[in-house]
Amino acid sequence: MRKNETGVLDFFFRHNQNFSQKVGHSRAKVTYDRYLAVYHHLERYIHSEYRKPDLQVCGLRHSFVGGFDDWLRGKAGLAPNSVWNYMIALKHIFSLAQDEGLMKVNLFSSYINRYTPVDRGYLSEEELLRLMQEPPASAVEELVRDLFLFSAFTGLSYVDIKELHAGNLRKLFDGNWWIVTRRHKTRVESNVRLLDVPLRLIEKYRDASPGGQLFPVPRITNRKISQDMAILAESLSKVENDICKKL
Repeated sequence: MRKNETGVLDFFFRHNQNFSQKVGHSRAKVTYDRYLAVYHHLERYIHSEYRKPDLQVCGLRHSFVGGFDDWLRGKAGLAPNSVWNYMIALKHIFSLAQDEGLMKVNLFSSYINRYTPVDRGYLSEEELLRLMQEPPASAVEELVRDLFLFSAFTGLSYVDIKELHAGNLRKLFDGNWWIVTRRHKTRVESNVRLLDVPLRLIEKYRDASPGGQLFPVPRITNRKISQDMAILAESLSKVENDICKKL
């Protein structure tokens, strides 16, 4: 295929294939998943709005970018910050296309991508205690609740907790137990002193976690965890604040 015939979906697909080979080494799976999501949205956008299986990269115009933004907000129903995140990924794809000489103009030159600050709120001490004390309706809800509590007391995200193993648990010179790890996304070293609650949670799941993991973390998405936490908060503690913290 000649350069001027390269399709945007074809180019994006090949990018994702190459990126997948780097996952676990120099690239994170969460970034790969985001590229996949953007690709599938872009595919639907082209099929529904242009009635074509693909569009030639060299034939794209500035209106394509603005139209995709509108489509994500409207027909796809995405939140503003999800659109912001996805448009960053698309801009990178188009930059690669420019580097390869497939695209002569910067389609993002007049596009303004804005992040909307979100106040996630917080739980009061009373609300946190109520969440800890009231029994969940099922083992799954109990695990989700405990993962949220561990995150609240350590500041670690869901994906960081999922990667914790017994080797990350150390008793240091001060006589206290610490989590010694690296954050999944940035690979920055993170040392977290464990208070009583997270220590009790680790002990609780000691025999239930396979392969030396600290917790038997299910293979579910961050969004599903947040949805379960919202249901848990409503059914258990009637907590009014938004506790759907990104784990």
